[in-house]
Amino acid sequence: LALGLFAIVVGLAHSVSAVPTSFTVADLDGNTAVDTAAGSTLFVRVRVLDENGLDDTSFSGGVTVDAGVAFGPQVVSLSDGSAFVSLQTNIAGVVTVTLIDTEGTGLAVTDTMTVNYAPGSTSKFDVAVSATTVVAGQTVTTTA
Repeated sequence: LALGLFAIVVGLAHSVSAVPTSFTVADLDGNTAVDTAAGSTLFVRVRVLDENGLDDTSFSGGVTVDAGVAFGPQVVSLSDGSAFVSLQTNIAGVVTVTLIDTEGTGLAVTDTMTVNYAPGSTSKFDVAVSATTVVAGQTVTTTA
């Protein structure tokens, strides 16, 4: 009888699912700090984690993703506990990806991601001359 009761208790423990507790964001390799070139597209994944730190694939809902000039702020819909977002900017600099619980899920949104967009190579250089008249053959000096 004691052995049979143990089997029932173990079976019940496996049927109880963990509670979703937080949102997290990282690139597709799981990195939260990424270097990439300005102008390139970076794919990130927003996930819901349960109280054990595991993916909660039963969650469906939304969270706002804000990545400044690279994306947002915009509500992203998660299904099966995750969503994919593409980030892109032509402006070099550091972008912090933050999550905001604008949908009232009550889940923690403390994780952030940092993307360092490095400048690309110069493909064009324009010079504007402020003189009203420039005569052909005349030397013009500019200061950068």
